[in-house]
Amino acid sequence: MSLQDSTVDNGAEPTYKHDETAKPTIEEETRVDMIKDWIKTCDEHHGSPCVLTKETRVRLPPWLIDVVDECVVEGVAERYLTLSYVWGGVKTLQLVKDNIGRLKQQGSLAKEVVTLPRTLREALEVTRLLGERYIFVDQLCIVQDDQQHKMTQIQNMANIYAHSYLTIFATVGDTADSGLVDGLDQWIHQSRSDLMTHNVDDVYPWVLERIDASAWNHRGW
Repeated sequence: MSLQDSTVDNGAEPTYKHDETAKPTIEEETRVDMIKDWIKTCDEHHGSPCVLTKETRVRLPPWLIDVVDECVVEGVAERYLTLSYVWGGVKTLQLVKDNIGRLKQQGSLAKEVVTLPRTLREALEVTRLLGERYIFVDQLCIVQDDQQHKMTQIQNMANIYAHSYLTIFATVGDTADSGLVDGLDQWIHQSRSDLMTHNVDDVYPWVLERIDASAWNHRGW
């Protein structure tokens, strides 16, 4: 049985195929540099509300995705990212009892091996481009056919997200294949000085309105 045989058929085929000539827009250098600037500002100036001490990092997720080795690993890392997105609407690979062994193998999540929905694939790319190694994505980090494990992790979801180093919010679209960006590129590519402002409510009210009306805003996490 291949990894593709472990997909859940609840929608169309994912649109993100392996193609070295078609880089996702999220990989643009200026955007990554800008996000790194935001992270640096947070690390250096926000203090304890954003920088958790080792003692506060409890109940870490049992599984994480390693974007360097491109596989699922046991959640031994204290520093990891999380993805908040709209589940479903597309055929997708999930972590189940039968494929844990294969998904732990180095390279099992490589583009050449398995097709993931665009939102998931781009989130893995962003994690790597930011110089981070681990990310939590629920459908690949919770054993979906182990009900006891699944319910335990659902109850632990607030801790998992609260203790992550950074959360990527995929607020556009209504499926897991919508990707991380669409018309919001207009917002991202505004002047760097405007983007660094803390008064986002005044500068970009239309962005907040779109987020409020999005399918993502009705998700649990």
